[in-house]
Amino acid sequence: MMTTSSPSRQGTGPSRRKTFLATVIGHVIEWFDFAAYALVAVYIGHQFFPNENESMQLIATFATFALTFLFRPLGAVVFGPLSDRIGRLKVLALVLLIMSVATTAIGLLPTYDTIGIAAPILLVALRCLQGLSAGGESGSSVAFMLEHSKPGHRGFGNSWVTFAATVGFMLGSAVAAILALTLGEQAMNDWGWRLPFLVAGPLGIIGLYIRLKLEDTPDFKALERKGEVSKSPVREVFAYKRELLTTILICSMHSAGFYMILTYLNSYITTTTDFGSDIALTGTLVGAACTLIPIPFLAAYSDRIGRKPILISASIAMAVMTLPLFAFIRTSPAAAVIGLAVFGLLLGCVVSVTLCTTSEIFPARVRGAGFSIGFGVASAAVGGTAPLIATALYSSTDNVYAPAGFLIAVCVLGFIGSMILIDRSREELLVDAAPAIGGDDDTVKVAERV
Repeated sequence: MMTTSSPSRQGTGPSRRKTFLATVIGHVIEWFDFAAYALVAVYIGHQFFPNENESMQLIATFATFALTFLFRPLGAVVFGPLSDRIGRLKVLALVLLIMSVATTAIGLLPTYDTIGIAAPILLVALRCLQGLSAGGESGSSVAFMLEHSKPGHRGFGNSWVTFAATVGFMLGSAVAAILALTLGEQAMNDWGWRLPFLVAGPLGIIGLYIRLKLEDTPDFKALERKGEVSKSPVREVFAYKRELLTTILICSMHSAGFYMILTYLNSYITTTTDFGSDIALTGTLVGAACTLIPIPFLAAYSDRIGRKPILISASIAMAVMTLPLFAFIRTSPAAAVIGLAVFGLLLGCVVSVTLCTTSEIFPARVRGAGFSIGFGVASAAVGGTAPLIATALYSSTDNVYAPAGFLIAVCVLGFIGSMILIDRSREELLVDAAPAIGGDDDTVKVAERV
């Protein structure tokens, strides 16, 4: 197969900044919508899964959260390859529309007391739509930002996708914390939990308008001009077996770490201590803010030294610090907030380069499909299921440190993925490529340069 390197990047300065800002704003809105459910999980459990046992309520609520992630691979299989066929931009607009409609509908749902079993069924259906949307959002936005990045600055440019997702979570945490502090437990349980979802409608319209003003990437437009857009990216991407395995392992650490620290620990502190939900939500907000700090700096540094050293160091640090931090956050309300801040810093180190790393190892012809499928599988297997697994581990063992073991395990997966990574951070992005035949599988030969 003919292979080509990335075309020269058109547009610098203000035009590139406008593209980045618009992509970031849309991604913030997408992840604010998606995070809303996890941040008010305790209240949703009361309204949609009535049970005298609070742990069973929470397990049912997080099971619905996890079910959403089973639809992420489906969304990845549908929308990731679609972005390789019709363009990144059209898919970005479509998935944001789906997410906004589904999230707003959750805010309007009648509860179990009103319509009975239909309430949790409708909730599950809307959560599945969110999963489909998020599965398409991840691959399309990562590829879009990567292919618009300035050469030699891909790590830094692409880090703003992760930065935006964290900002979305932080804003969701802030909204939940403010509502809990101002409304109180009873009002939050009765109707306050709806408010974060109902913000999604107008925000979604704003994000959709912004995204429709952008242009597609130089790489995709180059494929279109040459008539080399893949007709079957899903089939083609399985030629990149090592890249897919690497993506699944690294993104398992990324996804599970993200949801353990920025969603599960909120419920963990609430249910295993007597600090109260306001402390847990405040700690989550502080943790999200601290996650932002290392992301752009480590990503920019990875453009100089490569992605591999960053990923290896971050996975080891997270694994070593997890158990001591789990013990520390239970000692006092102040320790809970400080511990979540440290967890946030560690998470920022872990996620700073994961998305760029696992996207740039695929050529543009199958980049959307490759990253989306790998990330979707990781999210379904250990990412979205992380709060459920952690809650079940604690419930079944009555050991407050059992969830820490799960987080350490996913760090080990990330370490393994980092070790087998083919670091292509210093190579040109490939537009159309295939694994070398009859030689080293790690090699991608460039036969033609644009």
